[in-house]
Amino acid sequence: MLTVRCTAKLLRRLKVAPPAGEEVSSTRLGDWYATILSVRPAHLILLVNEPTRLAAVLPAREISTLTKRIPDAILEVLRELGAGAAVIDSERREMAELRFDRTASRSVVGTMNDFSFLMDWGRSREGAPHDLFRLAMDLNRTPVGPLKLERPDDFARRTLGIEGAPRGLREPHAANVHGLTLSDARGCGREEDES
Repeated sequence: MLTVRCTAKLLRRLKVAPPAGEEVSSTRLGDWYATILSVRPAHLILLVNEPTRLAAVLPAREISTLTKRIPDAILEVLRELGAGAAVIDSERREMAELRFDRTASRSVVGTMNDFSFLMDWGRSREGAPHDLFRLAMDLNRTPVGPLKLERPDDFARRTLGIEGAPRGLREPHAANVHGLTLSDARGCGREEDES
């Protein structure tokens, strides 16, 4: 089971009430955190893994399909890090069940805020991000304070036992939502804005 700990803003958009009991993820990387960001002209979902601070970014459009798209987004990042088929298959099985809960770590929320700031800064310098997968991988190569300034991609590779050099940025997997550009994601969140 995958537990995605959402900010209050995202929980409202999802129209989900957090469950009464605490359950942690059974995936190798543990819980992920999620927030919704307004990055004009679209809305994006930023996912951050609790122990490794690994990030994934996907469009917020069709928010009702998020439970299907989150595992794909995470698995695409793991493929890019060099995770083998056995790790990918195991993680996919564990993520077959997904539950949303409220955030529990101010430290992870702080990392999401830092990543959001970096995305805003990058947008002010270079314009809107054109490739959400590349954006996520750029965040994953950013040293993070809670990891003693280690990069999330290196920390996650070590946690998963991935040996050798990372694959380097490549074309997204055919089934990946990350291949979308920000212009493809236009209109994200509009259904939520109307309510």
